[in-house]
Amino acid sequence: MDIRYFAGSTIPSPAANTVHVVHMSQALGARGHAVTLYARRGPGGRAGLADYLDAPARFRLRFLGDHRVPRLRKPLEATAAHWLARSLVRGGGRVVYGRHLAMLLRLATRGHPVVAEVHRPPDRTAKDEAKFARLLAAPGFRGLVAISAELAREIEGRFPRLARGRVHVIHDAAPQPPAVKLDYTTRDPVRVLYAGSLHPGKGADALVRAACALPELEVHLYGGYPDQIAALAAHAPANVIFYGHRPHRQIVAGLADFDIAAAPYAATVMGEAAYRRGTGQADDIAAWMSPLKLFEYMSAGLPIVTADLAVLREVLVDGETADLVAPGDDAALVRALRRLAADPRRRRRLGIAAHSRFQARHSWDARAAVLEALLVDTVSM
Repeated sequence: MDIRYFAGSTIPSPAANTVHVVHMSQALGARGHAVTLYARRGPGGRAGLADYLDAPARFRLRFLGDHRVPRLRKPLEATAAHWLARSLVRGGGRVVYGRHLAMLLRLATRGHPVVAEVHRPPDRTAKDEAKFARLLAAPGFRGLVAISAELAREIEGRFPRLARGRVHVIHDAAPQPPAVKLDYTTRDPVRVLYAGSLHPGKGADALVRAACALPELEVHLYGGYPDQIAALAAHAPANVIFYGHRPHRQIVAGLADFDIAAAPYAATVMGEAAYRRGTGQADDIAAWMSPLKLFEYMSAGLPIVTADLAVLREVLVDGETADLVAPGDDAALVRALRRLAADPRRRRRLGIAAHSRFQARHSWDARAAVLEALLVDTVSM
């Protein structure tokens, strides 16, 4: 298939959505499809793909703002998107997929076959809900991919006539790391990993508080913006080590060096978009997220401590593939980390079970295979 993937993500970027779209494009390309990824240009442009991939890209990368528009020397992205939509419709024989809903709406309205992916429902404003409804009702709309069953239920509940039966759940995924954990013997100190953003509710602050009660452990935190790191470091004990943002490929390569992986989410979680807009808890994503970090932990066979949220139970089973603790319960988090640190057999059992589930369901190739079947159906409609 000729797949045009519209992401709206910035490449490169510290945001998780960039990791997602790059690996999704790579996986579809590796399955033999001609994939063109349309994104926004970040510092470094195409050279930034090296932050994510340890092999040559299997897809073409184009930046939306670079698209040539007649009579305009430096087109705005929205104008470029308009002309690109027209050229795609004229060309035919292609399926459009992605997360750039404004672009997908343009194409679907013109009758081009479109499958959209969403990681959160539309905001509860008349404008956003109307735009989302127009996408679902457009002549070219073929289906919607949601990253969790909780998200699918939310969308079907809010748009019952337009969405029911047209939403497909495909959880997130992770790359296969170069090394998987084989040695679960206890080291001194036991090393705990957190890799991801430091936005409110993601759990880094809870892990810093837990480290105060667990001086025998080392807590390693990757990710975050400088202001977030400074705020956490001001209250962190000496056994917490901050690394800041690192290239995603580098983090994946070192996963197996750690003993425990943590993602102690709170009951409400701020996403990247909310952080950038400064809108706070109004953009809570805790009910429908599918966190990349959990799949990355699973890929390396790490024993996981994370929050007992309904959406995470779609992927993890308490006591079998992870230890789940009540969100916001600092004492329960300390107990879970202490128990895992002291019990290498439990670490081994949880880590091996998580890795087995990852191999069966949550590699990027496995996700691409499920998506591929959906897109083939789209082309044949």
